[in-house]
Amino acid sequence: MPQIVLTPSEYWSEVQLISTEIEDAVIIFHTYDEINRLAVHDKKICKALNKDALFWQTQMHCLQTSLFVSLSRIFDTDANAHTIHTLINATLGNLHLFSAAALSARKANRGPKPVWLDDYMAGAWIPTSVKDLRHLKTALAPHAKRFEKVYRPIRHAIFAHRLMSNDQAGAQLFGDTRRDEVAAILNFLHDLIETILNLYTNGWQPELGKRDFKEHNQRISDGVARVLRSLS
Repeated sequence: MPQIVLTPSEYWSEVQLISTEIEDAVIIFHTYDEINRLAVHDKKICKALNKDALFWQTQMHCLQTSLFVSLSRIFDTDANAHTIHTLINATLGNLHLFSAAALSARKANRGPKPVWLDDYMAGAWIPTSVKDLRHLKTALAPHAKRFEKVYRPIRHAIFAHRLMSNDQAGAQLFGDTRRDEVAAILNFLHDLIETILNLYTNGWQPELGKRDFKEHNQRISDGVARVLRSLS
């Protein structure tokens, strides 16, 4: 399929769309995970949840469904969908958007040339070929492969279509899932989109694995804990 040439506004819209999708999935996962954790480890919260068990079962089901749907959208392989794959392909296929001239124009924000711009551009990282960015696609591949093998079948069989009972899914599909693995996939996606964003807006060299999202994720969990403790 021929690569679509994007304008800066079209590309930026794509980045923002996928960034929102990833952030939504991160929030959903850590909300779901923290409710589960507190239900096991905090007796007062467990008692409060059990008091209105049907309500909380519904919330957990909605969170789980939303997580699988969100991740499935992010990893969708349909060339016409807005996904992490189409964003990576757009990044590799629109090298002109990362040129020195394009970055300089973005930093000037369509106004007069700032006095600091020459010094800034001297330190900016400018890709000279697709090879400079290909590692982003390579790093994505194992996470996408794992999602397609383990998690998309669950979305397909349970959340998108009713192909089996929950008991059957538990025996046949959920046994291969791991919460720490989902957390790692989401951390990678968060890292990847931040890397692309900073390459485009700031001319930072795209290096994966340099960011730590513990504090960001903990803020989500802490918010969940505050709500549940106020109820208990």
